[in-house]
Amino acid sequence: MKAGVFFAALALCAAAGGETFKAARPVWEAGRETERNLTIGFRVRFDGAKAAELRYSASSIARVWLNGEFLAYGPARGPHGIDRVDVIPLVGRTLAGENVLAFEVAGYNVDTFYLVNESAYLAAELLDSAGGVVAATGDGKSFEATVITERVQKVPRFSFQRPFCEVYSLKSDFAAWRKGAPRETLQLSIAEGSPAWIGRTAPYPDYSVSGAFAPIRRGRLEYREDATVHPGRSVTGEEDPMRGYAPDEIGVQPVVEIQKLCEADRRPLPAASRYRLDPKSYLLFDHGFCDTGFIGAKVVCRKPGRVYFHYDEVLVGDDDIDVQRMGWQCVNAVTYDFEEPGEYDVEAFEPGTFRYMKILSDGFEGDVSGLFVRAYKNARCGRARFESSDDTLDVIFEAARETFSQNAVDVLTDCPSRERAGWCCDSFFSSRTERWLTGGNPVERCFLENFAFASSYPGIPEGFLPMCYPAEAWLLPNWNLWLIIQLGEHFERTGDRSLVDAMEPKVKGAVEAFRKYRNSDGLLEKLPGWVFIEWSAANDLVQDVNYPSNMTWAKALDVAAELYGWKDCAQEAERVRRTVREQSWTGEWFCDNAVRQEDGSLKLSGECTETCQYYAFYFGTASKEEYPELWKRLVEDFGPKRKTTELHPQIHFANAFVGNYLRLELLSRDGRAAQILDQAKGYFAGMAARTGTLWEHDYITNSCDHGFASHVAVMLLRDVLGIAKIDRASKTVELKVDSAIPLEFCRGTVPLSETEDLEIAWKKAGGGTEIDIVHCPEGWSCLK
Repeated sequence: MKAGVFFAALALCAAAGGETFKAARPVWEAGRETERNLTIGFRVRFDGAKAAELRYSASSIARVWLNGEFLAYGPARGPHGIDRVDVIPLVGRTLAGENVLAFEVAGYNVDTFYLVNESAYLAAELLDSAGGVVAATGDGKSFEATVITERVQKVPRFSFQRPFCEVYSLKSDFAAWRKGAPRETLQLSIAEGSPAWIGRTAPYPDYSVSGAFAPIRRGRLEYREDATVHPGRSVTGEEDPMRGYAPDEIGVQPVVEIQKLCEADRRPLPAASRYRLDPKSYLLFDHGFCDTGFIGAKVVCRKPGRVYFHYDEVLVGDDDIDVQRMGWQCVNAVTYDFEEPGEYDVEAFEPGTFRYMKILSDGFEGDVSGLFVRAYKNARCGRARFESSDDTLDVIFEAARETFSQNAVDVLTDCPSRERAGWCCDSFFSSRTERWLTGGNPVERCFLENFAFASSYPGIPEGFLPMCYPAEAWLLPNWNLWLIIQLGEHFERTGDRSLVDAMEPKVKGAVEAFRKYRNSDGLLEKLPGWVFIEWSAANDLVQDVNYPSNMTWAKALDVAAELYGWKDCAQEAERVRRTVREQSWTGEWFCDNAVRQEDGSLKLSGECTETCQYYAFYFGTASKEEYPELWKRLVEDFGPKRKTTELHPQIHFANAFVGNYLRLELLSRDGRAAQILDQAKGYFAGMAARTGTLWEHDYITNSCDHGFASHVAVMLLRDVLGIAKIDRASKTVELKVDSAIPLEFCRGTVPLSETEDLEIAWKKAGGGTEIDIVHCPEGWSCLK
């Protein structure tokens, strides 16, 4: 990045404000700042009457305890070289006299899609009610530290996209240090290369605790050395570009061992206050829906041994958890070696996503009770409401809300399980959901700030943006275009130009980077990186000239022109659309791609996907007026029932991400609310019933809790409830209820701001539809 742009980013960073530090300096054990998967504990003793506030930041991530009780987890994620500061009020939480504040900080120091790979540290300070510094890291006297050796360091990664799984070797007093018990300490030093710090921006999470686990079954286990095992990359020795430990360095392989612990029998598991585990046995529980948080329990050990808390979003096959359900394979297990008899209160450090929990004993004998999950979710999406005469729609709405809450903690993520990554394109959809469910967009703002404030993106070709961020990610060029389009919608939603202006050099750089790949026809050809359209056959047709990519490019050029007044972009966008129509249209369908021949000519592949047709209409390359027969076929013949009707078998099916959603958006633009209602049930009812969340695909072999899918909530509130348009600038709401909707009634609530809610209801009566404005905030008007 050029110096001028860098300093402009720093200026915006400073303008972003938020509380940072007065005295804290980053500290760690000298010489171990870049060591992989090292966890260090820090603590400070203080007078409860003197400290009113905690401020902290850390790399990679920290969990905070106050007098042995959970307090916080964070901080919110920031870009390379800029970290965020979380601020935790302490008034009303401290005890009279001495208190102990303890931090567990995991320094992962590996590449992930979840966090930036930067040196480990903790920076923290306690302030009094007047803002004076009570204690601070780096002051040489307040904080002490110890290595948390109980967390095994050399273990497999959790997944390709996330850092390490959790394996613990515990004695019964393992957590006593959090309350002040003596423990060997280490010498702290000031960490080199202090980052810049900014405020959190995103709201603080929901940490509520749920103990709702219904017992399913129990049984004996047999250890089968000859069991068929499907190992992950860290086991096979496949090269790990993300820098995890090599197979010969790793001691415990949870995925391998769990697959060798095979069920020998199955018996009912009656509800009880505590559950016995014999040396080779298991317990299976159902949480009732797919949830995300920190899994914990009370464990009484009578005979030392190993226990796996193994979890997943669904049961498959023989009604069991399958470690290979996801194609990328996650180590969905927290492993505990209990070294001595005693009582243990255990809680995972990293959030897990699951509906089902299977506890497996390997040599351990004892009891498990108080199984719980501490939520790690968005706390602001509970105000929106949707209720109708069709219970299935209500269940889908709640699944959308639940999906959003788990994918909007500090940035807008793809999934809370496999990756926890701030993916572009996913964020295009979930940023809309945030506005409808919360009345604001602070999580989207945090997400966009990270792109805007970054001085560079390591490993990304010049000009381009990473596919997900903050991360050590790759280039997925199409997601650059979706991010530009989202930026345009962000401005429409908020009216705030600060991020638009901050992103101008990034957008300009991306536009120029794409232009280097224009061919003689003015179309993008042979784009670099991972060219992605959606999870379907469309992804097999991305070279050499991919027409959905060019359709998206044209829309991104339009948005850039509107945001920054770049007339050349608007002119180029229209040329691209015209050329795509000339080349891609076969007379019946838009073909997905053309391949460069040996003689230099372009030849259509002849392959056409459902998703390509949706891209054409969604991004303005086609219109129903220009292509009425194609539009008619799409509206009448396509949708969730086509797999049964088998119409147009030569056209490859769309998938959930993103084709099915583009379809529903096109139906919305055309005012087809009744059809949206019917097809939303066809696409999503099964998902909502099975997991209480909405999925990445229209099948279960990947994430069953994906952020973009929460956009269904927008469709239900907008198209079914009938809140057609919200203009926050003029404080007007346009209501439009489709009389063809096959419901007897519908009512709901939509937040208009952080403090104002709109509530409306309608019902069928006397051959028409009666709309009742139950509550419209003062100063707002509703137009029927």
